Amino acid sequence: MSDKWTETEIGALLELVQAHGADAFQRHAKATGRSPEAVRMYIQRVRREDWQDAMAVHKARRIEAAKEEVTPSEKKLTQITDWWDTFRPVTIATPPKRSTKTAETGLTIVASDFHFPLQDDAAVSIFLETVRRLKPEQVILNGDLPDLLALSRYPKDVRHNWGLADEATAYTRFLYELEQVMPKDATLVEIDANHSGDGTESRWWRYLSERIPELMGHPMAKQVMPYGQWWHPEWSRITMAPELVLHNDLLVTHGDMARKWGGYTAKAHSEKYVNSVMHGHTHRMGSHYRRVPAVGTRGEQTIRAYEIGCMCRLNPGYTSVPDWTQGFAIVAGDGTDYAVELVHIANGAAAVGALHMTIRG
Repeated sequence: MSDKWTETEIGALLELVQAHGADAFQRHAKATGRSPEAVRMYIQRVRREDWQDAMAVHKARRIEAAKEEVTPSEKKLTQITDWWDTFRPVTIATPPKRSTKTAETGLTIVASDFHFPLQDDAAVSIFLETVRRLKPEQVILNGDLPDLLALSRYPKDVRHNWGLADEATAYTRFLYELEQVMPKDATLVEIDANHSGDGTESRWWRYLSERIPELMGHPMAKQVMPYGQWWHPEWSRITMAPELVLHNDLLVTHGDMARKWGGYTAKAHSEKYVNSVMHGHTHRMGSHYRRVPAVGTRGEQTIRAYEIGCMCRLNPGYTSVPDWTQGFAIVAGDGTDYAVELVHIANGAAAVGALHMTIRG
């Protein structure tokens, strides 16, 4: 090896310094046959400014690399995020167009307990056609939309089981169809329930809290794991609520009690809230009215209670001959009072009084 340094060799050494810092001396010596000390002395004495510039580049690169370095814990969090993306069950394209009709003021349609993918297609068809014809200003999906059986803590029969993808596909297709029949200015709300939603009793959060608490320590968990983030497509106008009050009186809630006969649970909920109430949960239909006489400055009032049936199949497979009734509710009001129609679905048909007609699924 000649003792003479060429510009080509000096350039190569400076590139090594930029990449490897002080280790460049050993690397260059091994490649050229020079001694590491001779390499160090030449570059630091003869080309000192070039060496300092190259070292500055090396230090800057190390700082940037340290910022981007993935620690074992960060790597684990990245794997968790990837798992979440895999967990997302389904995506359905945006509906081609929305209804151009204008909503009827004061009109709300409430349906409960679809339990996708155990929905009854005929009942759903009747519900969608009623929405299309009545043009309500609000549609309330009163809980238990996906069943979330896969996340249930209860024992499962493999003959009557399904996965999250089946539930999400059925639910999202329903939202796709609903989006096309609802008036353009109508609102769509889903109520928290024991199967679905963001409530503390929902299967979604019970599963996350009990089965994968470590994953919920991820700093992004509260942003990416809410129920609506996973189950509501971006194109849907749907929002979540724990409960709603219609016409300043009627509380719409999913419900958390179940009595033996239709109407009995409605009575129990009205006694619990001491207020008019509409609920699902029991898969039964019925109503209860209670007159409360005037006392002192409080005027006479009537507490009304309704349980509105279900939209799921009546033969789900995991129980036999359940005492369930299919149906939904129509609430119409003028700001001072309201009326409720319980629409009963039987054998794939329903007589809808508000439409003066029978709709068949």
